[in-house]
Amino acid sequence: EIGNCRNSMAKPLTILGTEINTEPRAILVARLREWLTERTPRQVVTVNPEMLVAAQRSDRSKQLLNGADLRLADGSGILFIARLFNLPLPDRFTGVDLVNELCMSAAELGRSVYLVGGEPNVARDAAVALQRRHPTLRIAGAEEGIPKLTDARFQSLDPAYDEAAVVSRIATAKPGVLFVAYGHPKQEAFIADHATELGASVLVGVGGTFD
Repeated sequence: EIGNCRNSMAKPLTILGTEINTEPRAILVARLREWLTERTPRQVVTVNPEMLVAAQRSDRSKQLLNGADLRLADGSGILFIARLFNLPLPDRFTGVDLVNELCMSAAELGRSVYLVGGEPNVARDAAVALQRRHPTLRIAGAEEGIPKLTDARFQSLDPAYDEAAVVSRIATAKPGVLFVAYGHPKQEAFIADHATELGASVLVGVGGTFD
């Protein structure tokens, strides 16, 4: 099932039931910048082929992707499919690209960022690297770990990383941007379940981008 459809902005690329935005990068960056000036939480996903496959195996994964406010093409496989079937071609927008664009905008607009997830010290090291790259960027928080989600396989042994505790810390910090590195679909589920509590304007699942 591969096709395309229309919306009020541009024809999205639709692969296996998931729509991917095809507006030029400059338009997408401008939209993200505008969202950073607002308080409404907006969820962004960078879609790769592995996520599309997961969406075929799980209705929840598909709902999480299609429920996002913005779905960006990450992965050369998606561009290959678009070219192969002569479908609308999106600009590739990797997790690293997105993090850098959002940090640049946040620094210019006086908004802060919060990094959560990954192996020990990775989020903190990533925060240091980002602040070095964007000297005026404010880091509201940086912490590793995966909170205790419903699935027992992902429960943390440390009570400090209980899901409610993580949500509380982020909400207290009120970041402009929240980067979540739990991997798909855990990061998208965390954002979707708590978007209104977390206090961030733009919330992004970034997978292994901190690394």
